[in-house]
Amino acid sequence: MTGAIADTITDAELAEMFAKVDHCFEVLEEDDNLNRAERLLQETLKKVSDPAIKSRIYAYLAQVEFWHYEYAPEGSKARREFAKKGADLAKKALEFDEGNVWANAWASAMLGIHGQEEGIMSILHYLPKIAAYARRAVELDETYNSAMGHQVLGNLYRLSPPRPIGIGNKRKSLEHLTRARELAPACPVAAISYAELEISRRKKDEARKALQFVIDTKKVDHGPLFMARQKAKAGRLMEKI
Repeated sequence: MTGAIADTITDAELAEMFAKVDHCFEVLEEDDNLNRAERLLQETLKKVSDPAIKSRIYAYLAQVEFWHYEYAPEGSKARREFAKKGADLAKKALEFDEGNVWANAWASAMLGIHGQEEGIMSILHYLPKIAAYARRAVELDETYNSAMGHQVLGNLYRLSPPRPIGIGNKRKSLEHLTRARELAPACPVAAISYAELEISRRKKDEARKALQFVIDTKKVDHGPLFMARQKAKAGRLMEKI
């Protein structure tokens, strides 16, 4: 046991816990895995004192809220509550340690989601922080969670209004979403974001290729419900081209 890291849990036990939680996220729709992941994280949080470990756990708990948000009905009160809770947890992760990839990646994602749920003024207020956290995540580990930092930045530049109101920039969006696809070629979410950008740029052939990949893929990320939604979204976008 390393006293600086934990009070009542060994390094090996800590690594095993994170591995179990990562597996729960990978097969999210099986065996009540989202609630199982949350229980493991909450139980471990009581056993650790090191700020860096607490930060990682809070970032993982923000990820739990992200998945609750993803599966909640669109426009529902629950969805907004999950977004807020996830943003708060991610900010808490940063308070404990602002120098790790988990806290920065999930802060960028959850502040963006919470801002979207709260409306245009909130998302504009959050823009500088979201961009800063996503850039830091890229610096720390650009491969993390299917190139999450690149995906956040790509979508930020894609969806934001242009200057002086926002930071919209299709060239920068293309750079980051292209890099995300290079680092995570099997990720359907990255492919859809890339396709949406290419549609806006009138690059229909490139958009079709990315969408067809999602429609045809046999890979199942997180579970069949999640993948069915990605394929349905890709199909709807394909019909518009």
